[in-house]
Amino acid sequence: MKKTGVSKSALLALAMLVMALGGRTDLFADWKIVSADEKSELKIGFLVQLQGESIRSADEKLTATDIYFRRARLIFGGRLDERLSFFLDTDSPNLGKGDGAGKKNDAQIFIQDFFLTYKVRDELMFDGGLFLVPNSYSTLQSATNPMGIDLGAFSYQASAPTGSRVGRDYGLQARGYLRNKHLEYRASVFQGARGSNDSMPLRYSGRLAYWPLDTFTGIYYFGTGFGQKKIVSLGTSMDHQQDYNSVALDFFADLPVAGRDAITFQVDWIRYNGGRTFLQLPRQDGWFVEAGYYIRKVKLTPFFQYNGLQVDRDQRPNENRYQGGVAFWPKGHTFNLKFSVAQQRKDGLENRTQYQFSCQFFQF
Repeated sequence: MKKTGVSKSALLALAMLVMALGGRTDLFADWKIVSADEKSELKIGFLVQLQGESIRSADEKLTATDIYFRRARLIFGGRLDERLSFFLDTDSPNLGKGDGAGKKNDAQIFIQDFFLTYKVRDELMFDGGLFLVPNSYSTLQSATNPMGIDLGAFSYQASAPTGSRVGRDYGLQARGYLRNKHLEYRASVFQGARGSNDSMPLRYSGRLAYWPLDTFTGIYYFGTGFGQKKIVSLGTSMDHQQDYNSVALDFFADLPVAGRDAITFQVDWIRYNGGRTFLQLPRQDGWFVEAGYYIRKVKLTPFFQYNGLQVDRDQRPNENRYQGGVAFWPKGHTFNLKFSVAQQRKDGLENRTQYQFSCQFFQF
């Protein structure tokens, strides 16, 4: 980290720039190709999250400041016929962010998701390819529509040990919606860690979710829907490979209230236990709590997030992160601006204060 006094000015300049860009309505036209018989369709889109952040030590002597692309994705999707669809996106995360050694990250472009879905009926679908493991609601959230600036900090603790990429693994999945689409199930088998000579047993995951009010049938979940539907979800998940196990419980609600405002609330708990298979993943509890109130008249959402990690053994310190902020949604998830202040507390280390500004452009 380096000492600087321009962090606040840089974030303000960034905010003014992206607000000017966001006023252009021609940036958000649909990009779609449809076959003559309208049975096939190709959609093209993008996700750009421009982010500025300033992290200060507790004594305020050192400040790390960055302006970079948190995510830069190209998105492709569509259907080949009424039953077969596909989705593909690329990413170049943290592009331009400082690495602590005086250099900027030249992140490479790679395939983030790539899967096919064959729909027999609503009660039975098959997904195959590279996609998110159903570890919890927060693990399955799309990065295109979070309420806060980012997703759960400890929702992907199993990624490194299992050889996954930010929660994604190669596999096959059966998925369906029962009882008038109010009960969702997912049963999956993934590569997981392969071990010596690719000899490790495969990884198995499963999820059940109950949607008592309005239903949702997308493969990836959303962070806020501005109360456009009455969404409540109660879910449980499991993940297993050899001696590694994880279990999760989660609750999500996105509901309209009086005056056409909306409330969003989420709590996720994941218990990881690498056992003898992944010694680098001692038994630990990951928490993600998020709450916000959408004020429709001014298109603002004040929000609060808590991320917590409690580890049984001393191999890794416990960590708590508290964040409060506000999101401005002039064009919903297509274009939005967010600002937050966070306190990061880790056992045995100095507390840090983090200021963040984010601007999202999204079209798909």
